[in-house]
Amino acid sequence: MQSQKNIFVIDFKKEESENLVSTLSKCTGLEWEIVEHVAKKSQRKIEDLVRYWKYFSIPFGLFLRRRRYANIIAWQQFYGILFAFYCRMFHVKKRTHLTILTFMYSPKSSFIGKVYRRFMHYAVCNDYVDQIVCFSEKELVWYKEEFGFENELIAYLPVAVRKIPYYDTSISVEKYVFTAGHSGRDLDFVIRSLNDTNYKLLVADSMTKETPSNNVTIDAQSTGQAMFELMAHSYCFVTPLKDKLKSAGHLMSLQAMQMGKPVICTNSYGMRPYIKDGFNGIFIENTKEDLLNALDKIYNDKKLYETMSNNALNTYDEYSYSKLAERIASLDNDRHFLNRE
Repeated sequence: MQSQKNIFVIDFKKEESENLVSTLSKCTGLEWEIVEHVAKKSQRKIEDLVRYWKYFSIPFGLFLRRRRYANIIAWQQFYGILFAFYCRMFHVKKRTHLTILTFMYSPKSSFIGKVYRRFMHYAVCNDYVDQIVCFSEKELVWYKEEFGFENELIAYLPVAVRKIPYYDTSISVEKYVFTAGHSGRDLDFVIRSLNDTNYKLLVADSMTKETPSNNVTIDAQSTGQAMFELMAHSYCFVTPLKDKLKSAGHLMSLQAMQMGKPVICTNSYGMRPYIKDGFNGIFIENTKEDLLNALDKIYNDKKLYETMSNNALNTYDEYSYSKLAERIASLDNDRHFLNRE
């Protein structure tokens, strides 16, 4: 009989997962294989429909081949959630140790929200799920209450972000403020606050509703590498969040810090492990006064800016893929995370 595999299912490019599998294999004593199925959010409806199709079809393929896998780590929560859903729906014998990374649940008030809640409870509250990981300690407490998770089933781990390629990070002559991102962001707040001020603002987004003034530029086309180029030449990065309780903004904030950019961020529970106020960034409330005060601090105090920029650069080491792999392996040691049989 062919030996079973241990797979790490990701929804980003395999080449971006540097040191993830090698560190995990070293720390767990198991051979791991990366399985890539990209399903990223998009502002184009047809691409979003493809993403939702993948959420259902990829896990079903894993379900059909479940005998081949001893361990599955799903770093796209719906790949793991739907895998468990299919296992429960078809009442199959449990054969695979399943770990769901980046677990996030947002309740909705509509009829669809009620259906979604029942689906989530059905999919994750069963013996087919062995370990759940979320990237927010505050959410961890709420998930235990909402789903009845036992302490050993769900764990908090800090988020990880890939090491981005080298970019020239020299600051533009305009010394512009930069903001971008979709999930949970309030970019319109930043535009409203900085309209008709002395600060130059560049926003990489196509869904903002606010009308920009002359000092604000909306770039709807820059994504991927082009977006990183804009980030690299900015003076600082702003992460405005709509909800203080939900996990959002981690990845782009850590990417900005890799480039030595101090991060001005909404004071949210989910961002507190990553931003240290006055050290590598500044926490604010979503008010014009707070945002302007934060910008004034780092624009008017060159020494403070340089210190925060250096601290931001050094922050990344704690949130690399290698560090995440070590932390995942530690769950094995502490909570029998992996099935070694």
